[in-house]
Amino acid sequence: MTDKIPNIAVVGSLNADLTAYVETLPQPGQTIMSHDFVVYPGGKGANQAVAAAKLGAKVTMFGCLGSDSYSGMLRESLENVGVLTSNLVTIEDSPTGAAIILVEDSSENEIVVIPGANARFSPDVLEKVHIEKIEQADALLLQLEIPLESVAKAAQIAHKAGVPVILNPAPVCELPIEFLQHVDILVPNQTELKKLQENGLPLEKLFTLGIKMILETRGASGVWVHTQDASRHVEAVKVNAIDTVGAGDTFVAAFAVAYCSGTDLLDAVRFANQAAAFTTTRKGAQSSFPNSEELAEIGVNLP
Repeated sequence: MTDKIPNIAVVGSLNADLTAYVETLPQPGQTIMSHDFVVYPGGKGANQAVAAAKLGAKVTMFGCLGSDSYSGMLRESLENVGVLTSNLVTIEDSPTGAAIILVEDSSENEIVVIPGANARFSPDVLEKVHIEKIEQADALLLQLEIPLESVAKAAQIAHKAGVPVILNPAPVCELPIEFLQHVDILVPNQTELKKLQENGLPLEKLFTLGIKMILETRGASGVWVHTQDASRHVEAVKVNAIDTVGAGDTFVAAFAVAYCSGTDLLDAVRFANQAAAFTTTRKGAQSSFPNSEELAEIGVNLP
């Protein structure tokens, strides 16, 4: 196992996940009953920050919270695992972001995101925080649950400083060429990659923009690792999944931790697969993320 402690910056969203567990997901117009309801700390940005910190990274989180009761829960969840939160900005006249999540007993889910304070994370806000934490990082993790212009600004700051930019393009949207030219590693799922291709961005073009690798996650079907030279498949880990919420965020974070520690590309993907699979065996997002000790107990260690 490597002795290097990765220094990771995360610019992104923080949400309260209002999660209802149901036997089956509803059809349009159908009313169903839930057999359990829990409010979890979530948001793709915060999820990735927590997951990386639990796996041993030094993590700084950049984002916006509202002035309601959910903000304290989200800040506490980050701080409890050692994430630096001094760059979180409180938006006084806005609610904290939230997500309404339905999880069926088969582990499939449906999610509706209410941006709240996340939508107020403008480039001006980013310029007022300590961007040197981005410039000094080993990697910057980005997603698309805050305004695109702020995501692009963060990527530009990192790229100019020579910091690798890892983008999880979710929720997927049309992405400007200028933005993608500042991205080093793209981590879409199969649906997101297909949408990018439909928007005129096939693999070949993404590589010509400067993207070095594309990790296409396919859940139980594993991961396709695309580089300019080849596309290689990494098998998924078979587990008894009960809740897939947050598994993709765990994958991104675990890959970043492993890769920034100097781990070989395919070994980093395998490690990320193991961490993501572990996440699906427990309920919730951040509450389900494994730490290094829990993975070690099942024989999974950072290569």
